[in-house]
Amino acid sequence: EAIISEIRGGGARAVSETPGGGRAAPAKHGANGHAAPAPPAGDRIEPAPAANPFRTQNLEQRLQELESASLAAPRLAWDPRRIERLVRAIGRHYPAVGQTEHTIGGPGGGKALRWRVKGYSTVYGFEAPDHLYFWSALLHYVTGNDEQPAKIAVLSHPSSRFDYRSLAGFGVDASTALRYFDVIDVNDGDLAMLRAAEQFLAEAEAEGQADQAIRVVARRLDPFWRRLTRPLSVIQTAE
Repeated sequence: EAIISEIRGGGARAVSETPGGGRAAPAKHGANGHAAPAPPAGDRIEPAPAANPFRTQNLEQRLQELESASLAAPRLAWDPRRIERLVRAIGRHYPAVGQTEHTIGGPGGGKALRWRVKGYSTVYGFEAPDHLYFWSALLHYVTGNDEQPAKIAVLSHPSSRFDYRSLAGFGVDASTALRYFDVIDVNDGDLAMLRAAEQFLAEAEAEGQADQAIRVVARRLDPFWRRLTRPLSVIQTAE
């Protein structure tokens, strides 16, 4: 069973665009064997515009093309804010996900996103790992909140790793941090797929196909959503 309802793809292939109903081109030669005169300029058939790949292809195919291009591109910069936009887009579109936003730590803090899925809360923070005040405040928010069970999902990249031990200076003990922080490692391949999904959704919105595209992304990245929302107790037991 998929984490976000039963995700199904966009379905049938779109009909390819074809040029409008221009007049048929004249025969190359006239009946007397001489070349036929060129038609008046107003009757010439203009070349068809370049096909829009989002309309002429299966949506899954378009997403795969963007993934291939993203994987072949130079190393992508780590930007958790872009992943935040993707997570928000998915959460907004599915009733199975209860999504709320919370301000953490006042003016010097930041925003957190909470997902409630199947009776379990996952709280996301998208601040930089060295924003220790925010992560400390987020931990205090989760431990002092009545909505349990819950965990804090933190995305960590080789270029910007999260280390809960850095929070010791804010009075956070290691045992408490281990009970709540779920550090999810994102490699360059994962980042390329997430970046492609973001681009895919932007294209879809411009073409009026956002709903279909959201379903495609939810299904394509289902292992990622499962990892994000998996209860921390299950992860610790598996390890």
